[in-house]
Amino acid sequence: MYNLFGKEAKNAKRFEQYMNVELEQTKVDRIFNKTLVSSLTKLHGEELQAFMDLYRPSYSTAQKWGQYDVMNYINSSFKTWNAQGRPKPQKLPKLDIPVQEK
Repeated sequence: MYNLFGKEAKNAKRFEQYMNVELEQTKVDRIFNKTLVSSLTKLHGEELQAFMDLYRPSYSTAQKWGQYDVMNYINSSFKTWNAQGRPKPQKLPKLDIPVQEK
C-alpha cells in the first residue's frame, strides 16, 4: 500500500513522465535537425537557430510525417518566416543575481 501512495512511487511516476517527454523530444530532434534544415534553407548560425526555435514541430505532428512531409513543412515555414521579415524568437530576460557575502 505504501508503494502506491508513498514518496518513492510519486517520484517514480514523475521520472517516468520526464523520460517520456525526453524521448518524444529526441524523436522530433531526429526528424527536424540542423543538417536537414540547413540543406533546405541554406541558413547557418544564429539565423538557423532562430528559424528552428520558432518553427519546431510538436511530437504529435512530427510522428505522423514521412520525409516528404518534413521537407514540405520546412520549405513552407521558411517562406512564411521570410515573408514575416525573419523574426527572432523571444528570449528570456537576463537576471541580475546579487553577490552573496559569507
